[in-house]
Amino acid sequence: MIEKNYENLERSYLENAKNIHDFRHHVMALDELLTEGEFEEAQGYIRSLHEAEAHSFSAVITGNAVIDAVLNAHHSSAQASGIDFSVTAQPLPDLTMGSWELSTLFSNLLENAREACEKVKGREPWIEVKISVANRFLLLEIRNTSDSRPEEKEWKTTKREKQGHGLGLLSVEDIVEKYNGSLKRSCSEDGIVEVSVMCETISTITDNN
Repeated sequence: MIEKNYENLERSYLENAKNIHDFRHHVMALDELLTEGEFEEAQGYIRSLHEAEAHSFSAVITGNAVIDAVLNAHHSSAQASGIDFSVTAQPLPDLTMGSWELSTLFSNLLENAREACEKVKGREPWIEVKISVANRFLLLEIRNTSDSRPEEKEWKTTKREKQGHGLGLLSVEDIVEKYNGSLKRSCSEDGIVEVSVMCETISTITDNN
């Protein structure tokens, strides 16, 4: 899984490098159109660039190669399934959590969200990811549409109830417990699932203000 994520990240880096190279040509073309007074053509050119940007996804989100690779891989899968996938993230400092643990944590939770979205009927499915830091803790919030409600209104891993949970969630529980964290899941009446994870995996205290 980690190897696949890194391959996806490398492809994204190459794509970004190509886009940066092409940017200079776009500027030159727009400059020529404006110089010649072709304002409508220039506006059309700009609109086409906006449309292309709206369908793109930058793999460089947090600066952590593993997390960015996982995000990029799941964005591609979500997009292929017609699921809107958005990420809000701040640059992350060095993390003490191992690469395989980061991949396991993010991949399992995002896979659960994507599988729930694929079963949604009658409305547009979406996944929202928020990544931030607070002091020594990495904070991860995932919200997604769902047509089914979990049996428990709120689920905490400290109880470690194996029945009813998949192996992927058990792996997530182990990681959260190892890093003195917490894991909560809730579902609103309108079928929005929210998962919140907090793990102590930052080596120095970080001011997130």
